[in-house]
Amino acid sequence: MKQVETTGKKVEDAIENGLRELGVSQSEVNIEILTLPGLFRRAKVRLTVVDEDGNPVEDKVAVVKEEKPVTKKEEEKPAVKKQEKTEVKTEKKVEKIEVKEVKKEVKKEIKAEKKEVKPEIKKEQKTVIKEVKEEAPAEIPAEVKKVDEKQVEIAKTYLSKLLSLMNISATLETDTTHGSIDIDIVTEDTAVIGHRGEVLDALQILTKRAAEEGEDKFIRVNVDSKGYRVKRETSLVSLAEKMAAKCIRTGRKVVLEPMNNTHRKVIHATLSSNNKVITKSEGREPNRRVVILPKRYRQHKAENKEN
Repeated sequence: MKQVETTGKKVEDAIENGLRELGVSQSEVNIEILTLPGLFRRAKVRLTVVDEDGNPVEDKVAVVKEEKPVTKKEEEKPAVKKQEKTEVKTEKKVEKIEVKEVKKEVKKEIKAEKKEVKPEIKKEQKTVIKEVKEEAPAEIPAEVKKVDEKQVEIAKTYLSKLLSLMNISATLETDTTHGSIDIDIVTEDTAVIGHRGEVLDALQILTKRAAEEGEDKFIRVNVDSKGYRVKRETSLVSLAEKMAAKCIRTGRKVVLEPMNNTHRKVIHATLSSNNKVITKSEGREPNRRVVILPKRYRQHKAENKEN
């Protein structure tokens, strides 16, 4: 099946990397969250390409070989040739049996020689193996694309100008170790976050566009303040699990409040591994929201249409 496992600083980054690698949209895949991001841990997800019915798409199609029809010439072959073939086959079988017996004897001799090896040499080999394991790194770090320094400067300059126009005094801390421009706004003014992070999302979108247009290169930009992104993502995961439990308990659909695209993705990703509910988005921006449905709801709806 068409499947890929990808990582990212956040769940949405890992999903975005997987969709780019598979070359499909989010509606064409089934998303499983393998690992949530932590202090020293990156998010890990598994994306599986599915069809319209939600079944995994096979990567390769088996080719069925057709049997060739028997011609008249083959039917008219004399029985003598068949006898000759059977005799040749029996001779070959005898030769193969003899070769196998010889190989078995050789293997027995090799095993006997191995048993005679001194135990001191084996101990030395074990100590060498232990030393190599201790010196070897636990994990090989994945290669991270280098971020253009010009784009970093453009993003910082643009964001600082926006904050000054908003009369917000703040300092900017940047990090490019994850292959993206991660900017932390250090300030005591909570206006930089806004209701449900709306101001923070707007600053992130504008800064990303400024950085991309400045050097005509695609770049991921993440703008955060006081760890709001991680806190919001944790609360959304908790909300998704709580509402899914309510949906299963009552057997009715649960409609969540309007959310932006990023927050909806967290809800979909969190419940993608839940076998008792399905999720979908309804409405138009900015009032588009996630709806959680029990799986039997779809079957019941289909039966009512047939009746």
